[in-house]
Amino acid sequence: MVESTLTALRQVYPLNATAAILPDYKLRFNIGGGCLLDGAAASVEATPGQNVHGILYTLTPQDFSRVGNTEGIPFVYRWERCRVYPYVGDGESAGEKAFAASDTGGVIAFTLVKSFPGNSDDSSPSRSYLNLLIQGAEEWKLDRSFRDKLETTPVARNLLVPNGLAGPMLSFAELRQQKRPR
Repeated sequence: MVESTLTALRQVYPLNATAAILPDYKLRFNIGGGCLLDGAAASVEATPGQNVHGILYTLTPQDFSRVGNTEGIPFVYRWERCRVYPYVGDGESAGEKAFAASDTGGVIAFTLVKSFPGNSDDSSPSRSYLNLLIQGAEEWKLDRSFRDKLETTPVARNLLVPNGLAGPMLSFAELRQQKRPR
């Protein structure tokens, strides 16, 4: 959710972005998890009555393809068509209110889900990976209830890199981007 994950790490530049709620899905940490470098990665899974908050990006076809390539489509994730409800975050409950008050039917979008059902158990993300999700949720002022879920998510222990690689990899990409001539 941290915007520089797209811009610095993936070289993807959204045309537009806004907070959005994805109803009837839940956040899972069921990608990987056996890796001792960075713990589990996030995906979403259709689950009636649950909601996931995130960012709705408008991308060019080339950038959409780049996201798919950098996320490991079709080996790790697959695209799933969904309906999301955009909102302007207030850090409290704007997403839930926007969803409850919506008479538009939302916006058709795509989200990433786990490619192969296989082991459906959740594992734990690294501290640095989870911190990037929390930072993004704070930046976009996603609903407090969702941020609270993120903040109480258990993190992986006994990693070879104690806090994981996600944060350091993003920091390196941001530094590299700053040094590029414009």
